[in-house]
Amino acid sequence: MNRKQFADRLAQSPLLLDGAMGTYLHDRGIPIDQSFDAINEVNPELVAGIHQSYIDVGADVIETNSFGANRFKLASHGLQDRVRVHRSDLFDALVPGCWDLVVSNPPYVDSVDMASLPPEYRHEPALGLEGGADGLDLVARLLAALPERLCAGGLFVCEVGGSAAALLRRFPRLPFVWPDLPDGGDGVFLLAGDVSDAVMAAAPRA
Repeated sequence: MNRKQFADRLAQSPLLLDGAMGTYLHDRGIPIDQSFDAINEVNPELVAGIHQSYIDVGADVIETNSFGANRFKLASHGLQDRVRVHRSDLFDALVPGCWDLVVSNPPYVDSVDMASLPPEYRHEPALGLEGGADGLDLVARLLAALPERLCAGGLFVCEVGGSAAALLRRFPRLPFVWPDLPDGGDGVFLLAGDVSDAVMAAAPRA
């Protein structure tokens, strides 16, 4: 959802967000000193049920139960080894191997949009926004690496925002899936792990 779409949505009615997750987990018997984030794995049905209860009463925005899912907060529960943080230029510094899920929100603002960004966006580092002439410099590198990095049956989820049209022009033969987002908008695509190396290799990269 871009800035205009968000403004248009707010003009229709206020957005109702969900509420406390920890309070409801505790109310359902989870000790207050336990890692609430770990419940996602231990009892996913419980977490999903709380999310669903918010949806049932009309919540427009549901946040993930992952506020403390970082190694510093998890350390107090002895779970810090469940999170590994790597500093890497995309996949370059990571050990060889594939993953079942790769999620990316890379810089994807093209050069034209970078030149006309609203003032509030300019408080952010340009490195986190600028994606090259068509906004796809990093996206193209991710796609080129997928055959080795995405397991068979895996899923690649990537946001490209306003550069979606440029993506389709640059990679016309890739079977992108564009899900309907709950609050409208577009710019997020999916690719399945069974996309063959040949299809990836055939896609233009420049």
